[in-house]
Amino acid sequence: MMIGKFLSENGILTAAQSLAYRRKVGQGPVGNPPERVIFCYQPWLADWGVKKWRGRRIGGFFGDLHRLRRLNGRVALASRFGIGGPVGGVLVEELAEWGAKQFIGVGTCGGLTADLAAGDILLAAGAVRQDGVSAHYLPPGELAAADGRLLTSWQSALQGRGHDFRVGNIWTTNTPYRETASGAAEAVALGALAVEMEAAALFAVAQARGAAAAAGVVVSDSLAGGRWQPTPDQKWVREKMKRLLETAVAMGM
Repeated sequence: MMIGKFLSENGILTAAQSLAYRRKVGQGPVGNPPERVIFCYQPWLADWGVKKWRGRRIGGFFGDLHRLRRLNGRVALASRFGIGGPVGGVLVEELAEWGAKQFIGVGTCGGLTADLAAGDILLAAGAVRQDGVSAHYLPPGELAAADGRLLTSWQSALQGRGHDFRVGNIWTTNTPYRETASGAAEAVALGALAVEMEAAALFAVAQARGAAAAAGVVVSDSLAGGRWQPTPDQKWVREKMKRLLETAVAMGM
């Protein structure tokens, strides 16, 4: 048996213990939790959102967390905590312990199919689990799934604003420099349209905590056909990320 893989028992240190200790030493969060936390993996996007919706910083967590006052504090933006699944999983654990119920990831991805272009929006129905986090939270399986209701709500919000998008699986991996052509082909065979580093962990930890999670990404480069093709102009990608964040913030609120 591999040490640390999916087990029914609790960890030695829990999120509840961690938050309780931080509160004891005056470093924990105070007040009511936001209902929805949106992870902005690119800090510039969170900065734009904080300005747009008048965010106020909340202490007590990794990176920056801002409650959006224009939505009566019901939504918060998280940023500057790094990339990859592990730290995101820690944040979901702690924020869920505080009382947050919905978690959304907004970021970029590499396209795996030739019909995806830079700036295309993709909502993840599920994530191919080649990450290092989901195996600690879910039994063995190929996919971690997004929350169906949250995904449907996001689709409706995008459609209501006239934004084109795709829905499909994405491939979550730990290492951007070990995304092999054979690995990409296997992911595509499982329905993956793109690759990124966070969605599987986000879905798995949220599910284990009884919370809802969804992820949306914008294609920023391509790995289709086993060849990396960067996008020289990221302006269109950034504009689409703003639109994706706007709908993530507003849906159902």
